[in-house]
Amino acid sequence: MSMRRFFTSRSLRLEEGSRALLVACVLLVVSACSAGPDKVGRNVSFRDSAGIQVIESRAPRWENTPHWVVGAPVVEIGSVDGDSSGILFQVQDAVRLSDGRILVANGGTNELRFFTGSGRHLATIGGTGSGPGEFRWLTGVWVSADSMFAFDNALARVSVFTDQG
Repeated sequence: MSMRRFFTSRSLRLEEGSRALLVACVLLVVSACSAGPDKVGRNVSFRDSAGIQVIESRAPRWENTPHWVVGAPVVEIGSVDGDSSGILFQVQDAVRLSDGRILVANGGTNELRFFTGSGRHLATIGGTGSGPGEFRWLTGVWVSADSMFAFDNALARVSVFTDQG
């Protein structure tokens, strides 16, 4: 098979409407890439340092917009050392259940771990394997009113658990 069979001059011809659309798209892209007017203001200075343009901002460009700050964590789950039930590795997902418990999909051990709303470990289910309730590559959890769904990417299956595990 030659490439001519696929790319003939007939197949590359544009209809009149297509040609106009192509020109309009190219013009739109070119105009979007232009620098536009300089609206930086007095809070920004430009200087050259060994051929590199340095831009310094002394104040934010926004003035009357609300700022936000990330506060302290609501709950801390897991530990660096100590009981192995608190050591997490490759966390894939976490959801808060309707009763306040927190469900963590710990991908490193292929386990679903349950914690209280304050972060204390309650229970662990699952583990590495191919049997019922086991996972080879735990990648996510979802919850409904009375069920939990855990997705195993390697086995291409969803395991369903009651809300109690």
